[in-house]
Formats: sequence, structure tokens, C-alpha cells
Amino acid sequence: SLFPDLVKSRIFAKRVLEKSFFTEKHNKSLSLLSIFTHGTDDPVFGRDTLIHQASGVLQSVIKLNKNGPFSELTVELSEPRFATELNKTILDELQSLNRFFKMQSTNEKISFIQNRIKSVSFDLELYEKNLKSFREKNRQISSPALQLDEERLLRDVDIQKNLFITLKQQLELAKIEEVQGSSVVQILDEPTLPIGASNKNLKTPLILSVIVGLILGILLGLLRSYVDSDDIDERRKFRKIKN
Repeated sequence: SLFPDLVKSRIFAKRVLEKSFFTEKHNKSLSLLSIFTHGTDDPVFGRDTLIHQASGVLQSVIKLNKNGPFSELTVELSEPRFATELNKTILDELQSLNRFFKMQSTNEKISFIQNRIKSVSFDLELYEKNLKSFREKNRQISSPALQLDEERLLRDVDIQKNLFITLKQQLELAKIEEVQGSSVVQILDEPTLPIGASNKNLKTPLILSVIVGLILGILLGLLRSYVDSDDIDERRKFRKIKN
């Protein structure tokens, strides 16, 4: 559930943009920041500006869709192998960030519980000492006032004991949660190399090719008629048509 927000975050973009990838366009490995901005040329803008520009490009090539109980991550680029490697890297970084935030929350919880255990343990020892001291001074408890004092001391000890036991249980659960944090997301299918282009559309290129071919054919026909014609008036007409 965090993945859509993590994909749009700046920390995610910075981590992914630092990774290096091999591209056929440049025929070498470059950082994703360089690939999406200045390529092999020297950068014209500062790093913050480049990260801002590259982040926009990165967001445009990533698609994260919900497919029933599963999520589908797609990366669209002109080079299939580059797209596959970037997809794997994005998936790894998303898991890493998700695990990092989950572990951070768990560590804060463990730290809080441990501090509370120390505090409760100190109070428990203090109440136990008070109860011990009271019983040593009053070995024969006969009056109602002394019985009431003893009950209060016993109640304080019981409360601290219950708190101590509860905190210990919560600490063990938090430690179990810390171990389970290593497997936040289960990957059903790893990113694979695509067989063909995902946005392949033959209709538009075919129509454009026919139109361009007709225009070029007409222009060549007019040019040839103009060259072959000896009539000056005809040449003027062809020149006007050509213009």
C-alpha cells in the first residue's frame, strides 16, 4: 500500500537515479541521472536541477497498477534490456525503502518499550522494598489500619508486576516483528525481458508513409515535367505550382 507513495517520493528518485545502467544508445554504463538528462556530455545545470528533471522522466516511465490482490510494476523504455534492469532496480529499492521505514518504526517501538521496562523495574523494586520494610516493622498485623496499609503496598507491587510482564511480552512481539520485517513483500513474478514493444502501433506509421510517399511522388513528377518542358509558359506554370 505504500508503494504508490514511495514511487513519487524524492528519496526514492535519488536512490534510483544514482544507479548505473548500460544503454545501447551510449554504448556504456552511465548513472540513470546522466541517461535521463545530459548523457555523455558535461552537465549544464546543477545537481538539484538535474535530479528534478530526471525525476519527472522517471515518473513517466513507471506504471504501478493494482491487479486484484496483486500490484503490477511496469517500466516502458525504448531499450528492452534497459527497461528490465531498471524494473528490477525499482522493485529492489521499493522493498528496501519499505523495509527501512518498517524497521525504523519497529526500532522506535522497541526502544520505547525497553525504556519503560527500566522505569517499571525500578518502581517495582522500590515498592517491593517498601513492602518488605513494612512487614519487617509490623510482624504482627492486627489493626485494620495496618492491614489497609499492607493491602495498598501489595496493590502497588501487583500493578508494577503486571506492567512489567505486559511490557516484556510486548518487547518479545516487537522483536519477532523486527525479524519478520526482512520479508515485507512477496514477489510473484520477477521482471522479464519483453518479447516485443508494448506500444507498437502500425496504423499511424503506415498512413504517414502513404501520405509522405504521395507528396514526394507529386513533387518529383512536377519537377521532372518542369525539367523536360521546353515551353517557357509551361515552365512558369510549373514554377508557380512548385512554389
